[in-house]
Amino acid sequence: MQFFNHPEGYVEPDGSGGYDYIYQYKDHLGNIRLAYGDDNGDGIITTSTEIREINNYYPFGLEHKGYNSVVNGVENKYMNYNGKELEEDLNLGWIDYGARRYMRDIGRWTSIDPMADKMRNNSPFNYAFNNPILFVDPDGEFPIIIHVRSFAPFKHFGAGLWHGDNRSFSRNPYASSRLHQITNFETDTGAFTTQAFGSISSSRYGAWAYSEAHLRNEGSTPYNLRTHMFGNNDAVFPAWPGTMVPPDGGPTWAIDVHTNLNVEVSDLDGGDQLLSICGQVSGDTFPNAEAFVSDAEGNSVWLGTFATQSGPNTGPFFTLAGDSNDPMININIGIVTNKDGIFKGVRVGDKTISLEQWNKDTTGPMSVDEFKKNHKDLYDQLFGSTND
Repeated sequence: MQFFNHPEGYVEPDGSGGYDYIYQYKDHLGNIRLAYGDDNGDGIITTSTEIREINNYYPFGLEHKGYNSVVNGVENKYMNYNGKELEEDLNLGWIDYGARRYMRDIGRWTSIDPMADKMRNNSPFNYAFNNPILFVDPDGEFPIIIHVRSFAPFKHFGAGLWHGDNRSFSRNPYASSRLHQITNFETDTGAFTTQAFGSISSSRYGAWAYSEAHLRNEGSTPYNLRTHMFGNNDAVFPAWPGTMVPPDGGPTWAIDVHTNLNVEVSDLDGGDQLLSICGQVSGDTFPNAEAFVSDAEGNSVWLGTFATQSGPNTGPFFTLAGDSNDPMININIGIVTNKDGIFKGVRVGDKTISLEQWNKDTTGPMSVDEFKKNHKDLYDQLFGSTND
């Protein structure tokens, strides 16, 4: 036996009757970029002896040549581009995705998409809607993308020393944030891949820091996403200008965001489908939070938003204390899609309103009742007068 896999990487024999635990770093698409292990248990990774492999990929999956290398141990072909197995039996370089195989040299599948009837506007052979930077296809079927973000709306915060994100709520997938969780969700199988991203922080006095993001699975199952996203506090106790790496830790607490979402798809008359998403985003109630979902064409729909009641100076030091699980965003929404999974509107009662009408309020209405409350005139115009 050369190795066996575990959730954070794989285990390989050390040659003396024991085993080495190898950890893998993945990017937001699930690509294995780095594998390393602390062979001597000294708490330090020695690059010349303890890095197992380094991988860099072109968008559609071919490896860069000239500086990828297997430094030590056994190269793990089981986990490769998108975290899938590279098949080398016939030297074809195909990748096994389960439902079908992928040819990374031309960016196409070897066989027709089993869900081709649901995406009639796309070739049944193209990979990830020809957009492998934004989308990942875990098993060759059809995805949505769920975004959950924590951001500081302030121009400055943390005793006025640190630059905030200085923005309002946004469905721009590239908007600045402190923490950002991106989940590629397969609506037909309930399978998903999820990744958290931190941010680079800068101060008014010249220091900088990188706050990394961590993501913990809290019992997710198919069609149910349960995670804990949290970021350390390097950004508050940073490296000074001219130094490369900030020390780990600082005088404030980590940001905690807990996500618990259920996703279901049901058929409607006329060939459309209803994408139902319900659940809750909870956490420390500082800073702001927002959640939205997008389809393969970039259409997005608010799932909800949260505005903190804590100030920019007290929030980092007091509101963030501990790992809180206070409700921030309650989500209960039905999105009407066509057979290709493209969003058409939002279901309100037995009628459908446009994406523009639903998204017009940047506070992101989260339920039919809240939509009636926030947009009573529009609701009465669409569905008749109500005295509620």
